[in-house]
Amino acid sequence: MECRICEYCEHQNDTSFLECEKCGADISFVHPTIIKEEKKDDHEFIDDSEGEKEKRAVNETQEKKEKQPMRTMRLAQLKLVSMKDGFVVDIPFEGGIIGRDGTIASHYFEDNLYVSSEHAEILLKNDGYVIIDQHSTNGTKINGKKVEKSIEYSIKPGDHITFANMNFKLEE
Repeated sequence: MECRICEYCEHQNDTSFLECEKCGADISFVHPTIIKEEKKDDHEFIDDSEGEKEKRAVNETQEKKEKQPMRTMRLAQLKLVSMKDGFVVDIPFEGGIIGRDGTIASHYFEDNLYVSSEHAEILLKNDGYVIIDQHSTNGTKINGKKVEKSIEYSIKPGDHITFANMNFKLEE
């Protein structure tokens, strides 16, 4: 069986899906993987006693419930809102680089020479988003506290993030 395996929740998705059906993450860039299917024994012994019939009926009901598609939950997408002009920087689910030459809204940062070309990285981890200063010249702050370079710091909605001299509030 060929499928796309989500990097975040490891769910095996059909190759036609561009978003994980379990967690909603972007999987359009994930290369399909071939998964070996387990082969069941064709000669299973079936006990027709009353107790075994009842157990099988309960198991079949449970299997039907498990096979029903789960409702897809969308991850909350974060955004940085500029404290100066209200400009909104949408953070992709997979994260990216903030900076003049970054992968996230570089056009907004390109004229600010205090912001490094690759200032900070924002990533989605199992327990939420993190930010990592990429050895920027003028630093990154979370809620007014300067962060150390190359160290992951958890960020959440409501946090105030500063890249050099640019202040933002993190929102959902």
